[in-house]
Amino acid sequence: MKQLPVQAPAPASSDAYVRGGGCAAPLAGPPRYRLYRSLAEQDETRVPGCLITAAFDVDGPERQSSFTDAVIAAQPEEGGHPGAISAHFLHSADGSRVLLYTEWTSVEAHQEAAEAGDHDKGHEIFSGTPGVRLTHGGRWHLRHTLRLNGE
Repeated sequence: MKQLPVQAPAPASSDAYVRGGGCAAPLAGPPRYRLYRSLAEQDETRVPGCLITAAFDVDGPERQSSFTDAVIAAQPEEGGHPGAISAHFLHSADGSRVLLYTEWTSVEAHQEAAEAGDHDKGHEIFSGTPGVRLTHGGRWHLRHTLRLNGE
């Protein structure tokens, strides 16, 4: 399973430069995330056509881990929906957030899985875990992808 790079915000020195130089407090911005776990087949080669995101506020680092581990444990070990490509769980460095993004072959494949009830167990965990609050999510239709040379 290949880990994907996670882009971190610019360091405080760059923030001061953006503000015009001198000593300045870092700009408020998005939290820094790190990849916690991914679910993907070793030899996966399909190109995603749809990206699903879900962001959660959580009550600390222990809740980040227990929530993510529960969602992963609820997934089928074999034979998941044929349109599912991967799922990636990122944790904020400050322990306050979890970001989940999943890759699907198409918007239609994701919709079929939802209509078949494939997401029901995950949604139960999302809504029933104390100290976890869904803040937002989205479905993105991917029109173009970039590949690194040699991959």
